[in-house]
Amino acid sequence: MDNKIVLINENNEEEEFTIEDTFGIDEKNYAALLSEEKMILIVEIIEKNYEVEFKAIEDQKELDEIIKLYEEIKEE
Repeated sequence: MDNKIVLINENNEEEEFTIEDTFGIDEKNYAALLSEEKMILIVEIIEKNYEVEFKAIEDQKELDEIIKLYEEIKEE
């Protein structure tokens, strides 16, 4: 299975990521994506009509909570 994906950033440029992990919290699914610069990006996974979309988490408080829970999951 190829775990590389390409997303379009805010500058309309392609960026390649490796899917490091997927996890669920409160009936939502998320992915931890690793950039070429070794930075982790957490995105929400949305499945519609047999297609998968990755959605940025724009609410900083929500993102902070998800990151905290993800770190706890990784420690287990």
